[in-house]
Amino acid sequence: MSNTEQTLIDLQTQVAFQEDTIDQLNEVVSEQDVRIRMLEKKIMSFYQEFQQLNETISNDVVDTRPPHY
Repeated sequence: MSNTEQTLIDLQTQVAFQEDTIDQLNEVVSEQDVRIRMLEKKIMSFYQEFQQLNETISNDVVDTRPPHY
């Protein structure tokens, strides 16, 4: 086998490993995207619940003197 053929085989091997690595990384990124979207929805839900609770508390507070006055 000539030096050129061996170099070509080595390059093809490297490309195959790189393609496999890229596929694995793409899968991880896709899974993270799904998880991030889910977490964003949860955060939005918590924020809305907090806002509702805050409004409820604000509406319940009456600006009067406390009983000890």
